Amino acid sequence: MAKLKEIFTSLYQFKHQQWGNLLIAFDEKQLDLKLAPALIECHFDACDPSEDWEKLVRNKEYKILKITPASLKVQKHMHQLAQEMGVYGNEIVKNHYYYQLYCLKSQALLVYSQGGKIWEAGVCLQQLRVDQVKILIQRFLSLTLFKQGVLGFWGRYENAELYLENQTQSEGNVVYIDLKRQLILDHREMHQLSWGMKLVRHHSSYSGDDVKLTPEQVMSYLLMGTTFLQNHHLYQQSLKKNCLQLAKIVQGVGRAVPAVSSSSLELAA
Repeated sequence: MAKLKEIFTSLYQFKHQQWGNLLIAFDEKQLDLKLAPALIECHFDACDPSEDWEKLVRNKEYKILKITPASLKVQKHMHQLAQEMGVYGNEIVKNHYYYQLYCLKSQALLVYSQGGKIWEAGVCLQQLRVDQVKILIQRFLSLTLFKQGVLGFWGRYENAELYLENQTQSEGNVVYIDLKRQLILDHREMHQLSWGMKLVRHHSSYSGDDVKLTPEQVMSYLLMGTTFLQNHHLYQQSLKKNCLQLAKIVQGVGRAVPAVSSSSLELAA
């Protein structure tokens, strides 16, 4: 592998080293304005350019994502995959020989192997939006952390309660849960996981007091809310096993959708 500084001008490292040495490299002249804000939100710190970056990839446990502008060949492949997504889908995962492809419609194509140390993503600079960069980074984290038993869910963690949301509602924020180390990482900081944590599902069908969810409902919501995308049946089995373990330690509750205040409506108007 060529030296990082010969190819890239920016290198970011994931803050939480207990989950491995995760790196993202790119050329700041091309991508800095769109990547840097999202990387900071996703717990990545910029590496000092004066330091020896190569020492970071001498660790056997490292994994690095290289992000570059998409070539014409990559753009063509993205267009072909977009046709398979149809009108409503924005993401797809497919096997491609010995690799997997993750495509974020018209914006990014990630080529990776779960056992590989080097992952590569091509992005379309014209279509790329900052909020979608965050989705790409969260998918990278979810795929790499999954092998350690770390689960990711679209949503937020507040007052010892996990709120499951869809990708749009969450604004790209993910809550990562490590059952082995008993840790929770939200978009702000790390927390301690404890038995009996509430898993909250807002829905218009609920009103008044919280409604206790059945174990089947909790399991269903966890599987629907996960950020892990993989079409291989072995990974799906592992995902179900890990979600089942989590379902056994949380209290699932259904809660009425919060009322929108008049001040919020005025701001929206």
